[in-house]
Amino acid sequence: MALVVTIVVLLILAGITITYVMGDNSIFNKASNAKLNTELAKIEEQASLIYADKLLQKVQTNLNNKPTMQEIVGELRNEGYTIEQIAVNENEVTGILLDKEIMSLSKEKSNTIQVTLEGNSEPYNYYVKVENKYYQMHFNGGVVTIDRTESDISNIGGTETTQSLSVSSSDDTIATATIDSNTNIITVTAKNTTGTVEITVSHRNYTKVCKVRVCEIATGISLNETSYVVTGGESWINNLQLKATVTPENADQTVTWKSSDTSIATVDSNGLVKAKAGGKGGDIKIIATTADGTNLSAECEITVEIFSKIKTSKTEYIDAEGNKAIIPQGFAVGTSDNVNKVTGGLVIQDDEGNQFVWIPVGEIKKADGTTTDITLGRYIFDKTNGTPTLVQNADDYTQIVDLGTPGLSSESYQELNNNLINTSAKNLGGFVTKTKLAGGYYFGRYEASKSSNGKAKIQYDKTVWGEITQPNAAIAAREMYSSSYIESDLINSYSWDTAIVFIQRCSENSNYANKKTVNTERLRAGRSKDKICNIYDIASNCREWTTEHFTRNEEEGTLRGGNYARDTGYAAARLVNATTFTSTTISFRTNFYVN
Repeated sequence: MALVVTIVVLLILAGITITYVMGDNSIFNKASNAKLNTELAKIEEQASLIYADKLLQKVQTNLNNKPTMQEIVGELRNEGYTIEQIAVNENEVTGILLDKEIMSLSKEKSNTIQVTLEGNSEPYNYYVKVENKYYQMHFNGGVVTIDRTESDISNIGGTETTQSLSVSSSDDTIATATIDSNTNIITVTAKNTTGTVEITVSHRNYTKVCKVRVCEIATGISLNETSYVVTGGESWINNLQLKATVTPENADQTVTWKSSDTSIATVDSNGLVKAKAGGKGGDIKIIATTADGTNLSAECEITVEIFSKIKTSKTEYIDAEGNKAIIPQGFAVGTSDNVNKVTGGLVIQDDEGNQFVWIPVGEIKKADGTTTDITLGRYIFDKTNGTPTLVQNADDYTQIVDLGTPGLSSESYQELNNNLINTSAKNLGGFVTKTKLAGGYYFGRYEASKSSNGKAKIQYDKTVWGEITQPNAAIAAREMYSSSYIESDLINSYSWDTAIVFIQRCSENSNYANKKTVNTERLRAGRSKDKICNIYDIASNCREWTTEHFTRNEEEGTLRGGNYARDTGYAAARLVNATTFTSTTISFRTNFYVN
């Protein structure tokens, strides 16, 4: 019975390492197994083993230089060894190197792809003859094994052969496949029918299948979002998942993604947008491009806003122009350039993500070096150019002052200072006094939405809380905050009018009071693109309840702003309705002052 000893040399692909198993430090000399030592003694008595030892040394020397298996065989032949090559190793399957499980072709734009073979380029067994004895060399998966055998050359059979590969398509009407016998590169060519075929590569009894999809040429691309606001803090960030749709439906849906400024936000190969936590924030574009060669693209405009850590106590904030704001306990102030300037709309947010914009009163320093003075009060605005006329200074909040609207009776549009159920301001005196003391107040950035627990939220991209009566809107606004440091309420007429004056004085739109709605259906909060000084949807989306009344009667409430259903609405508009009236066109927002 032939004695067979296996000696293994490991080839590790990312830097080949050889484990030589003969000699003084071999695994045999270190083995404690008595039987193995006995077998070793018998083997060492055979002179032919000396040649096997030299053979392995030769293999090791060559492998250190990382040659191919064919080069090793050539070197051994040059040394005078007889090498025979026989059938493919049963454990070696020739494969196909793919970047994706399914490769796509556009039958009109680019109708061919090339696929290269992977795996061992020499999937054969070799027999090395040493003094009429044969040692079998396996080249399989990066492992070289030499077996000493008593086999005779006549028992080996076969001579050196070349690889024999064939390729076929499961449906030649969709795509055909050919192979170059010299390079083993397979070319797949799309035909005039869309669909998926299997390209099969065969080598003797071994096969590998690649799925290829033939698609229509792309004619268009769109994204699930065209604009979005991403908000984050110093150590966290909200991400955005974008999805691209390529038309027609059976076109290749593969796209590449790119960010216009990776220092603000990045996008991965699946369209996931990640803003830089603690970064500078700003406006960028995320661009998706078709990968079928048509190079069609679609863009999403991303606004990244960064906020500081939540304040544990009331803090004074000074912006780049020297303007002051008060950041209440429990809120974070914007730190990125797009949300950190008083004249641009300074934004704060609480730990739930509710956001408010600081409306300054008094003297304000603008970025161009000029100043403007904003008085807290009730205004009427010219219907042509938007010029504001102060009708009631907030210092006179205890007085019943008619706005003097033409054609309306006296006592029209009054901000009442009483306790008419929930329809009048909760504490108008507190709002006026604290606002003047702090130098400003906070105005809800968005129209309100309703949380799962029934509380009001002032957040981006939430379903607007519509079909609500004025008293219920007041309750929801007041329940947002009521503490020793802030007091929230439904928007009052001083708050609304002064916010419009601020916008016209500190933005490029000096006639925003007359701006009309930009949307024709009710959208989620902030999605109408009616944004100015970081405040959304004053002229658009829904009319909003305030604590102002048409008469001194609690039954007549005042709605402000424009709505999607009436193109006659505008930012400064007032509309009278019964406080019990509800509609999908009506919502509200919250303001608050700092104690």
